[in-house]
Amino acid sequence: MLSSHSLTLADAGVGLRQWTRVLFALVWIIPGFLAALQLAYIGGAGEPYAFGHALAWQLAAWLPWGLWSQAILSLVDRVALNTQRLARWLFIHALSMTIVVALTLLWIAWVDRQFAHSGENATYAYVLRLVTVSHLEFQVVLYWAVVGASYMWEYVRRYHERDRVANELEQKLARTQLDALRMQLNPHFLFNALNSVTELMEDDVPTAQRTLTRVADLLRLSLRSAGSATIPVWQEVELAELYLQIARVRYGSGLDVDVEVDSSIVDREIPSFLLQPLIENALKHGLAPGQP
Repeated sequence: MLSSHSLTLADAGVGLRQWTRVLFALVWIIPGFLAALQLAYIGGAGEPYAFGHALAWQLAAWLPWGLWSQAILSLVDRVALNTQRLARWLFIHALSMTIVVALTLLWIAWVDRQFAHSGENATYAYVLRLVTVSHLEFQVVLYWAVVGASYMWEYVRRYHERDRVANELEQKLARTQLDALRMQLNPHFLFNALNSVTELMEDDVPTAQRTLTRVADLLRLSLRSAGSATIPVWQEVELAELYLQIARVRYGSGLDVDVEVDSSIVDREIPSFLLQPLIENALKHGLAPGQP
């Protein structure tokens, strides 16, 4: 069964992928805007353009890369950069680059003819030659830059995903160890307490009854905290004090404990049953039952 934490991590991974695609789709507005500013204030062929005209022109010219980046991201998801299959990787991206660059040049030539050569008698083939000469190497470099950024982003995402999964497994291991500790402590303590009550039933019935009441209180508090891995300090101290009250039946007057807790930490969360094994170990090695 998947935990709610696992579902949260999965949802976070999907959300990050979606935001990555949105970012790669919209980032091309920036170079389009900058190119429009250049054309508006510096001009092309020595003649500046109106900013609205230049902006429409350059945004249209950069528009394909909003689509190509999505295709490249999908290709990166499917074609891992593997040194053992490097030839296949290069072939796939070389073919993809050829298609992308060719379509981009055809598109830019059409856009330039509409915006820059609309009043001229220049043919589409003539404009395409101009665009190919002036844009070919830039489009090739741009393709590989997008590929590099896509793989870098993917590796960063996978690194953080592995880190989240490792943290989740570490938390599950800690909870499992804590649950195993509870399963060991509760029966062990219960048997010791019941043995003490059995011994008292013949000599001191009222004390035996009080001890049983404290055992019931301790078990009730234990069950109340069993659903969570951590409890407040004050609740852990309450469990420890009940444990000590029951332990006094076994150890007699030789057990005298003062519990002092800093008021500033009483509401802090700590692992439940953190103090009980420490107290039990101290009693086992520091005192013997009935020792004065």
